[in-house]
Amino acid sequence: MRAPWDSGSWDGGNCAERREGHEMKSTSTRAPSAAAMQSTRSVASTSASTSTSKPYTIPDFAALHAAQAAHLAALRASAAAARVRTVPVAPQLSTDARAVERAKFEEALREREAERERDRESERREKDEREREEEREARRRAVVRAHGVPGWYRDAPKRKE
Repeated sequence: MRAPWDSGSWDGGNCAERREGHEMKSTSTRAPSAAAMQSTRSVASTSASTSTSKPYTIPDFAALHAAQAAHLAALRASAAAARVRTVPVAPQLSTDARAVERAKFEEALREREAERERDRESERREKDEREREEEREARRRAVVRAHGVPGWYRDAPKRKE
C-alpha cells in the first residue's frame, strides 16, 4: 500500500504552493511569469470564498498502520504456507561404531597375547626338560666306576723290582 506522500498529493517541502489561501512564492530570482501570476490571483480569490476548508490534507496514520499490519499478516500467512517443516534427525555419532571396533580390537589383542603366553609356556617347559636331561647326563658321567683292564696292558713289559 502506498502512503499519501507517495501518491503526489503531499510532497513535504512543496506543499506550501498547493495550500489554499496562501500566495505562491517564487524561489527563483527571475520575475514570475504571467501564468504564475494568474494562478496566484485565482488561488487568492478562491481562498476568500472558502475560509473553512483545510489548508492541506493530514495523513490518516491509523489507517496507514492498519493497512501495514494487514500487509504484514498476509506476508506471514503466505510465508507460513510456503514454509517446509524441518524434521529432526538424530545425529549419527561415531562413538557406538568406534566402541564396537575397539571391542573387536581388544578381543584380537587378548587372543594374540594368550597365544604368546602359550608359546612362552611351551618354550619354558621344553627348556626345563632339556636342562633336566643335561643334568641327568652330567650325573651319569660324574659317577666313578671300576673299569676293566684294557687288552694292551697285559702285553706290556713288567717292571723290574
